[in-house]
Amino acid sequence: MSQTFKPFLLPLLGGFALMLLLVHARDDQPGFISIDCGLAGNSSYTENTTGINYISDETFIDTGERKSVLQEYGYRYQEPYTSLRSFPEGNRNCYEINVTDGYKYLIRSSFVYGNYDGQNKVPEFDLHLGANLWSSVKLESSGVPFISALEIRPLLNGSYVTEGESLALDMRFDTGQNANLTSYR
Repeated sequence: MSQTFKPFLLPLLGGFALMLLLVHARDDQPGFISIDCGLAGNSSYTENTTGINYISDETFIDTGERKSVLQEYGYRYQEPYTSLRSFPEGNRNCYEINVTDGYKYLIRSSFVYGNYDGQNKVPEFDLHLGANLWSSVKLESSGVPFISALEIRPLLNGSYVTEGESLALDMRFDTGQNANLTSYR
């Protein structure tokens, strides 16, 4: 082997090994709960653009109605955002999700209206985490509450040290995405 290639061989092999490790890690989602709200019962799939595994919400809730965004809007969205669960009845409709006590979690809820009800009137409603008000979804006027996707990610216990508090997104900037679709694993 030529002497000119020897200095590059070890970093090249190390880089290749790291790439294989990262590609393999992409398939592992330990502790992730990714729920496609409104997906038919006992269904699951892997979202093509993100590789995230989604499951139906049927085992986590027994209220609400399965709906789909109107076909004219559906082509714009990733698969988890083409179905939804609406809640025309009741003051509170709760998802029951078991997580490990003592761990911190990132909870991400997504709402894509897509004129699923044909009213062309985006709703406004409150979200509660347990008994506490978590946030208000104020897209426009008022109407029937709904949810498109619910994602729960375990965090390292040393991450975001905030005793007895929660964190909220203040702003998000997309500084490098070329396509309109963005999701984080």
